[in-house]
Amino acid sequence: EKIPEKLEKFSQIELVKESELERDLQNSAIYDCLLGNKSLPPLRDNISIFTKKISLLSKPKNSYVISIDLPSGINPDNGKADDLAVAADTTICIESIKRGMTQFPARRCCGEISTISIGIKIQDCSSIIITEGILPKIKKPIDGYKTNSKLLVIAGSKYMPGACNLVCNGAVGAGYIKALLLDEVFNHTLPDHVVRVKTDDNFTNLEEEISNCDALVIGPGIDGLDQNLGHNLVKSTLLHLAKYNKKAVFDAGALNIIASHNLFELTHNIKAAFTPHHGEALRLINKKIDDRFVIIEELANCFKTNSERAVLLKGAGSIVRTATTLLNKDQDINKNFIEITTSPFLATAGSGDVLSGLIGSLLAQGLNPPEALILGVYIHGKAGSKLEPFTPNDLVKSFSSLLSKFYNLY
Repeated sequence: EKIPEKLEKFSQIELVKESELERDLQNSAIYDCLLGNKSLPPLRDNISIFTKKISLLSKPKNSYVISIDLPSGINPDNGKADDLAVAADTTICIESIKRGMTQFPARRCCGEISTISIGIKIQDCSSIIITEGILPKIKKPIDGYKTNSKLLVIAGSKYMPGACNLVCNGAVGAGYIKALLLDEVFNHTLPDHVVRVKTDDNFTNLEEEISNCDALVIGPGIDGLDQNLGHNLVKSTLLHLAKYNKKAVFDAGALNIIASHNLFELTHNIKAAFTPHHGEALRLINKKIDDRFVIIEELANCFKTNSERAVLLKGAGSIVRTATTLLNKDQDINKNFIEITTSPFLATAGSGDVLSGLIGSLLAQGLNPPEALILGVYIHGKAGSKLEPFTPNDLVKSFSSLLSKFYNLY
């Protein structure tokens, strides 16, 4: 009924009757400043009246909705959102993006996200958005023959024979790729530059091949192996990795075998990147949880993440949990690194296999597991954002150009 006294000095502010809103919001900017980050969904009735009104009035009238700090009605901690949460065109965050804004369904409410500083120092931020400025560089000698980048791939079975091909295709930048194959998939299609090596059911030559590689990828497609065969393969691989101090990516079937045979303790002695999607993650932690930030904490505990071990929870708003000195050379503490570039087509079967190959290549080229995961998921997300829809091998075509700026030649 009247303008508050503190706002009278702002001559542009005027009261508008509800009956006049529809007329006055034609081609207008609507600022959503209803709630702060401590007000969590579900929305109270006296607030949802306004969020519903914003939704009804903005879209048909071609108005632009700007949320300040966060859209009213979302949970800034876990990404949940009320059904009547404000759907902003732009969200201007104060000081930093809230981690829940990187996860769905809250991400859908945020529109374009930017930040503004008002002089508040945020202490001990545990979640970091992956941006180009924090990404590592790959040191590469101009004399390519001196490059240590030998990648060993262990993937595929008679039920999923194409997995090894996808991993090898994704391993852009690796100088030498060798595929260790059982007889059942030995003759399946692989890229021309990949060397095939046959192994037997006892994996007699596994130790020798691991000792001679710089990094390996294991897991895609091996779900189809006999249960005992798969168990022996993954357990032996873990033991040889520790013995020869080699780096590895564990994905898909290898993660399921670690979970079903409780091989977690053997993972604590190696340098590795673990890359589960949501379903694999729940099998690993043996719990049913919806909150992805709780899941990533549980995974970090399972694998004892540190500067030599990192875990990636794949999905819309992929989360890397690791300890790294990328941000501060004097700090080595666990943080979440979140990739906010996403596409629904990254859920296409096989896109995770080419990501494993890319991460494996980065490990072989000298990056440590935290660096390889963070750079790999960034490149994978950027490639996906430029190609909609696509097949996994379409993604690979973008890897080279996206990676080129991250090489330091010497």
